[in-house]
Amino acid sequence: MKTRQSVVFLLFSILLILIHPAKSFATASPAGPSEWDKVGQEDLSLKKYRNDYTKNYSSNGGNFKICISGLQRDNAFAVMVYEYDPAAYDKRIATFIVNSNSCYSFSTSKYIDGDNRKAEVYFKINSPNYEQNVTAKFYD
Repeated sequence: MKTRQSVVFLLFSILLILIHPAKSFATASPAGPSEWDKVGQEDLSLKKYRNDYTKNYSSNGGNFKICISGLQRDNAFAVMVYEYDPAAYDKRIATFIVNSNSCYSFSTSKYIDGDNRKAEVYFKINSPNYEQNVTAKFYD
């Protein structure tokens, strides 16, 4: 009788584990379609009277986001977003004015090209009102 109860308990336990797996068995997955994946970060040293450029970042299409932090009060500058295209001219995707610690998003869907079927974006930062260091974080 005791053996039968042990077998029933064991089978019931296995069934519960299969129906409700513990978090320790779960696997991490990349962010889904409406979630942001961080694809990079740059510390930029902005100089007055000089434009600055970021690296290229790949986008799968949809929306891309840049977040600027560390901006001092009363400083402002324009940011232009370009799609890098070695086979033709780079295309401007968006322009926005940064005057506070903020995030800006835009669509890259129309700019997917090449064998990798991605849009490669970079940012041109126009000369700020005054010199300072900021951090830019990039999300796809």
